[in-house]
Amino acid sequence: MDQNTIVVSPMSQFISLEPGQTYSGTITVANPSDATSDVTYSASVKPYNVTDQAYTADLATMSNYSELVNWLTLDSSTGTLSPNSTAEIPFSVTVPANAPAGGQYATIVVSQAPSTTDNNTVSSVVGLASLIYADIAGETIHAGEVLDTTLPGFSLVTPVSITTTITNTGNVHDTAYINLTVTNTFTGEKIFPTSEDSSTFSEVIMPDSTRLIVRELTGLPPLGIVRIDQTITYQGVDSTFSQTLVLCPIWFIALVAFTIFSIFFALIFRARSHRKTSQLST
Repeated sequence: MDQNTIVVSPMSQFISLEPGQTYSGTITVANPSDATSDVTYSASVKPYNVTDQAYTADLATMSNYSELVNWLTLDSSTGTLSPNSTAEIPFSVTVPANAPAGGQYATIVVSQAPSTTDNNTVSSVVGLASLIYADIAGETIHAGEVLDTTLPGFSLVTPVSITTTITNTGNVHDTAYINLTVTNTFTGEKIFPTSEDSSTFSEVIMPDSTRLIVRELTGLPPLGIVRIDQTITYQGVDSTFSQTLVLCPIWFIALVAFTIFSIFFALIFRARSHRKTSQLST
């Protein structure tokens, strides 16, 4: 971590709102204990949208789902932090009485002002965002499905990628919970998750969008056969997928090919030698 980089928490928060309600919340800005100097920061509110299946963030475009920007105000927007200190940025959301039901999204972006080092060079500006997921009570629509999951059956290299495509056709965000395990086919040993990993992770699916989720499986043996089991819980439905994966590195294929060709040529050489011996004996 850059010793002069601020930290913002929480990175995301989920709130439920009623039309006409006023909501109060906070985010925290910290200058880490190993920082070497004071930092000055400023905060602003931006819309939050996604532009593609990879969920590239768009913090500039207003949409029907980013009206929250107009309802959210910051009680303070600037400050200076010494090393090993924190500050809270209070915010309030005033929901109009005629607010549309469904999801509304915004980000509180905290930017660190440029600073000058001992060499009189200006450091880069650091910007971090705390994402606000809000759902407005009313006629919310929860709809969508798991469109596809790709579990590979053969791979020459590790790690191996697993892709899942999920769509949300409703008007509010929903969460997909993905449980993933990998076991050794021959021994039954669990390869994933390890003690440091969790078998279940979650992803938020935004309204009127399709999300491509890519998960890389690390710690797989370079050679072997494993079983992948994945269960996706979304919109109250469990979708289960299983696949046997053969892991076979290129060097092993080359070794097998070399062995086969060696045996083949050895048999040919032996057959020719036997033919010559037979001709000489006659």
